[in-house]
Amino acid sequence: MEPFDGFRLLNMVCSRAEYRGISTVVLSGLSQDDIDRRGGLPPGVLFLPKPISLERMRGFLDAHMQIHRQQGLPA
Repeated sequence: MEPFDGFRLLNMVCSRAEYRGISTVVLSGLSQDDIDRRGGLPPGVLFLPKPISLERMRGFLDAHMQIHRQQGLPA
């Protein structure tokens, strides 16, 4: 994604007020140490390591939508 990498893009998105209500999930093959060495992830960003099964991803998305509906938020 030159000139952007995923870290720069994520920080730009998370810093914008209009996107603060959006849940953000990072899927990466990087280790937590590698992510920390690159400055880490913004607060509130969920990290899921690769590989991830489709069943786990589907479960996460279903749970996320259920929580948002209960809180009256857009899913």
